[in-house]
Amino acid sequence: MASLKSIQTTSQTIIEGYWTEERAISRHKVAVLVEGDDDKELLEAVLSSRMKTWATSVHVIAAGGRNKVLKRLQKLSADGDGTIQFPDGYGLVDRDTWSDAEVAAQRKALDERLYVTAGWCMESIFLDPVWLNAQFPDAAKQLAAERERWVRAGALWWVLQRTRDAQQVWQEKLPWNYGKPLERVDYSSGAAVGAALKQRIPDAVRRDASFDLEAISQSLRRDPGADRIRAVAAWGSWKSRIQKLASADLAARGYTSAG
Repeated sequence: MASLKSIQTTSQTIIEGYWTEERAISRHKVAVLVEGDDDKELLEAVLSSRMKTWATSVHVIAAGGRNKVLKRLQKLSADGDGTIQFPDGYGLVDRDTWSDAEVAAQRKALDERLYVTAGWCMESIFLDPVWLNAQFPDAAKQLAAERERWVRAGALWWVLQRTRDAQQVWQEKLPWNYGKPLERVDYSSGAAVGAALKQRIPDAVRRDASFDLEAISQSLRRDPGADRIRAVAAWGSWKSRIQKLASADLAARGYTSAG
């Protein structure tokens, strides 16, 4: 039986081989990194509907998640580990819980080569009530009947996910090294340790990482979801092309087209 270490080594070799191949294919083309295989298939379908020869100049790559898209688009590997980069490539990722300010900061950090969905994700485009009413009124009625419940659940998810994301940042700022004392931290007193940790972790991160239920309730009352959960992404012609691709799927699910 193979050892765990050998399995991990094999997996890493496969991953490195995948990125080496993707890098080679994208040479002399515009590389566009997306989160997953579904995003890749959707974007390729949209490109095909726009220009049949798009693959001669564009290569779409599934990176395996939003953070991996961000990492691969950097000019240099943040870890200095030789990670294959796409410093001239473009990225398309889901907004998820990012605020407008966070979207702007991420795009600026990557020289505006990053594109972020206006809604939570690309699937949000299919929830346009105007388009649904015109094309699939039955689906539009179902959406209208269930919308409020989904918005409330989404608002709760938004707050809790922000907390989870902040805790991840917290952990990254305080790396675990089998109990080894952190560098440049004064352990002479509790106050000194607290001051050092505050320097490492911004106030906003500490606030967002709190699981204080009252704070969460206040956040929900302050941001009930109307601005955070934007179901319609204003992508102009791209939006229309993606919606056309959805028509066949909705019809297959039993919804009758009004057209």
